[in-house]
Amino acid sequence: GDGSETVPAPGWWKGIYIYDGGSATLDNCVVRYGGHFHSSHLHNTRANILKVGAGDLTVTNSIISHNSNDGIRLQNTTGTVTINDSDFIANQRDGISSDNSTPVISGNTVSNNSRYGLYVDGNAIPAQVNGNTLDGNETADLCLTANASGTFVAANNSFGGGIRILAGAINGDTEWKSPHPYYIRGHVSVPAETTLSVSDTPAVKFAESRALAVYGTLDAQGTSTDKLYFTDYRDDEAGGDTN
Repeated sequence: GDGSETVPAPGWWKGIYIYDGGSATLDNCVVRYGGHFHSSHLHNTRANILKVGAGDLTVTNSIISHNSNDGIRLQNTTGTVTINDSDFIANQRDGISSDNSTPVISGNTVSNNSRYGLYVDGNAIPAQVNGNTLDGNETADLCLTANASGTFVAANNSFGGGIRILAGAINGDTEWKSPHPYYIRGHVSVPAETTLSVSDTPAVKFAESRALAVYGTLDAQGTSTDKLYFTDYRDDEAGGDTN
């Protein structure tokens, strides 16, 4: 009842945490201003919504915004996770962060987050990424770590800058086949007895001085009429103007 004397801010409360064995459905909800952190607290995952381990999570037709860290964070989830038709806006880290999880991520708008729009890490990768619009995220719209670089990103996703791949080693046989260009941000290696297959993508583009180091097998397949490019990130003739 103090009028405009106080205003909400990111990090005021901690968030909604769905732990191992727990399940939740959020439909037509607004979740915002979470992510409180204190060094003495046991759980400091800092997300508006966190899901860990077994149990299902459904987030639909909702707005997840103005959190002091990730809008939603998935950690080692083994249940069914569906994130559809929702908005992830102005969170102070990633809009959606998936670590060793297999969510379906479809039809969302992910914009103006302070790091990545969608960030994927871990050996388990999303089951589906389609129909999303990622725009205006500060570091990049879509980022995969090397071990999650086999995540398939469908053609109907809209975002700038290509699929950013961070430095690291591919963990197990991997396919790069999304119809968007890949942007290799740091040195990526293919270990011995591991195969990286590249096909059905317009280009693999590299940041300055970066390399693809192959100790196992690289299988890159273009066609006589549709060449597969490995090139400078600034090469607009291959995969469009992605820088």
